[in-house]
Amino acid sequence: MPGRNYVGLLATCGDDAGLLYRMWSETVSRAGLQADAGFTVFMPNTYVLFPGFDVDRAEVRDRKLDAVPAAVRQVAKQISAGVHGDFTWRGTLPGLKTGVVYPLFARFMTSDKAFRADAEACIGCGRCVEACPVGNITLTAVHPKCEGKHMPVWHGRCLNCLACYHYCPTHAIAYGSKTRGKGYYTCPCK
Repeated sequence: MPGRNYVGLLATCGDDAGLLYRMWSETVSRAGLQADAGFTVFMPNTYVLFPGFDVDRAEVRDRKLDAVPAAVRQVAKQISAGVHGDFTWRGTLPGLKTGVVYPLFARFMTSDKAFRADAEACIGCGRCVEACPVGNITLTAVHPKCEGKHMPVWHGRCLNCLACYHYCPTHAIAYGSKTRGKGYYTCPCK
């Protein structure tokens, strides 16, 4: 296909990406495009809803962040060279994670029904609204304890990215009991 645009994927991951490239390639193909290459860059872990999952310890977080500029430069060089292929980090048991765990996750864990904002801790600042990449949250005065404050309301289109949870300045947002005792992460990048 001479003259066509290069179609690449750059994904971030905490530890591994499973068979992300294959899933993405199939999606791109259904859209009538041809996937050329896929890459991953490690970022700090932010998914805290599974038992045993939490944000990275400070030294792990810092090591990952320190490596990002060099990793992005390397990906840019590969893209400039027009490389083709799967350069993502699959990690351990990628078939199990992508073929079994992910479909279950997508079906049962991408709901926003368990999100709650503590009426006493919430200051109605709207950071959760701004952080949500899909516009799933609005502020509405709905709780008797609000005393005129606007509280977040989730509208059923959640991706479970947890941006609302991590970016709440007062840590008023919880996902049922699953976030109890878990850490928070906000990107220090400018």
